[in-house]
Amino acid sequence: MEELTEELINKLSNYHWSIIVAHDLNLCIGKNNDMPWHLSSDLKRFKEITMGNPIVMGKNTYLSLPKKPLPGRLNIVLSKSLNLNQENLISYPSWENLYNKLQKDKEYFIIGGATIFKQALPFVSKMYLTIIHDIFDCDTFLPDYNNIIKNWQKIEHSDNYEENGLIFHYETWTKNKL
Repeated sequence: MEELTEELINKLSNYHWSIIVAHDLNLCIGKNNDMPWHLSSDLKRFKEITMGNPIVMGKNTYLSLPKKPLPGRLNIVLSKSLNLNQENLISYPSWENLYNKLQKDKEYFIIGGATIFKQALPFVSKMYLTIIHDIFDCDTFLPDYNNIIKNWQKIEHSDNYEENGLIFHYETWTKNKL
């Protein structure tokens, strides 16, 4: 896993980064490179929030997409082994390489997986969460973000919803400006 220097984290912090993720009560985000649940309403929300904005992901998340690239967004894949360059799809071998191509007026959405989330947590300024009120058998987990957002502001806490026998809700958190 690429270790990000404090200098690079500080440089990346000057851009608008958001994490968008669904997880269970144990911070599970996947099993066998797939989500262990299917929530159409969450996928619809994901599409509405990210449409028209760049999405950033790791190689495994990219490979797990049912439709590549996700339409209506620039798909950015961080991977040393993939070399992608076509309409709405590009890869970079590192965050440093990506940093050199960033645009100030964009909101960049980090969509996974676990390694990319862990690397990005120090510089994101917003988190869109879908919290599923259940525990799944998983092999991939979101890093614990509670210490990071303890001083953030919760700007959304939805009602509970039910779909496919699962209860879930949405939260949106934003970093307080210093």
